Amino acid sequence: MSGIRESPRVALATIGCKLNQYETEGMRESLTSAGACIVPFNAEADVYIVNTCTVTSRADYKSRQLARRAHRTNPQALVVVTGCYATTNPEELAEIDGVGLVLPLSEKGLLVERLAPYGIKPNGSPRPLVRGFSGRSRAFLKVQEGCDFTCTFCKVRLARGKPKSEPLPRVLEAARVLIDGDYREIVLTGINLGGYQSNGVDLAGLLERLMNLPGLGRLRLSSIEPNLVTPAIKEMLAEKGKLAAHIHLPLQSGSERILRLMGRRYTPQHFTSLVEELAERVPGIGIGADVIVGFPGETDDDFALTVQLIERLPVTYLHVFSYSHRPGTPAAGMDGRVEPQTKKARSESLRTLGKEKNLLFQQAMLGTELTILVESSPPAEAEGLSENYLRVRLPGTVGFHNRFIPVKIDSIEESGTTARAVGDAW
Repeated sequence: MSGIRESPRVALATIGCKLNQYETEGMRESLTSAGACIVPFNAEADVYIVNTCTVTSRADYKSRQLARRAHRTNPQALVVVTGCYATTNPEELAEIDGVGLVLPLSEKGLLVERLAPYGIKPNGSPRPLVRGFSGRSRAFLKVQEGCDFTCTFCKVRLARGKPKSEPLPRVLEAARVLIDGDYREIVLTGINLGGYQSNGVDLAGLLERLMNLPGLGRLRLSSIEPNLVTPAIKEMLAEKGKLAAHIHLPLQSGSERILRLMGRRYTPQHFTSLVEELAERVPGIGIGADVIVGFPGETDDDFALTVQLIERLPVTYLHVFSYSHRPGTPAAGMDGRVEPQTKKARSESLRTLGKEKNLLFQQAMLGTELTILVESSPPAEAEGLSENYLRVRLPGTVGFHNRFIPVKIDSIEESGTTARAVGDAW
């Protein structure tokens, strides 16, 4: 490649989960310290890096699409693909016109070294800590990756391998760096977050230590397996201290038969008991759930059990996914394929139910006081996220970006939840 500038221009894009987003920021830190100039992904760059996802066939498609877009933007540039899809299907990505380097997760630490021929200067420094997130007020903190669960539909575990937890001292140091960078809320993330273990310290122990860090405003859990929500975590949520009153639980199905086929480690009864206990102990808690429709063998009766379970539980929002055939997984060889039109109809039905549940939750918050972290301040109003995962607008309130404000919920409209400030920002 000719015409490389003294500071090579590098553009990064991410497909997928919070953990992927965190790892992209880690790459950004490494590349910046090695002399790269980071530019937007739609700009002309010397190197484009796509951090891929393979959780669904749609994620695969979007990853390929970004690689092709990068090549069209600058046909002379090096296009690098890394992440989960680059690990499970490297040959497939290598065949895309313009892709010059496929870097599986096992080699992600070699990124700077591999880019040395393109003007990046390896400096031999250890893996840097993530110091910021472009365009975000809340920071993600990866504490764990990998999974030893055997869910039959999941391809991510094939990419990420066995569970590995970040050492406790490094997690605390990384959190300290984010706090010092004025990030008021930290969201913990991992492939199987509830499995965190470091020298005898589990997730609850990690939460306790993080919440004792001076300057931390709020700590939030990302998705956690229902069977890994321990009594200690329930107690911390009930205390309503620095741990946000919000939890996201993968349900996947309300049918015990389908859960067994999926290889899940809980029953609908266990999920029900957990959600009801959390709602009782933590009034106003936001409870999200993942659901997969159209898993092989899912009948109308199985789907009806899922709908009935969600209808009767105090779930506050849903993430709905259509089952995606993932080669290499046990589910890929199962009988009972569900037709695409049936999956689409079931997805739409559940998304409608999810909107109804969320509206009921918002209405239940009318007149209550919450604390929002202001994430944006357009000319007309401030907007932010509450501890229980409500997106809240403050008409007539400007400024206070990246500050907490106590508010009272005033109205629920099609455009969203609105509130007024009832205390000083901090």
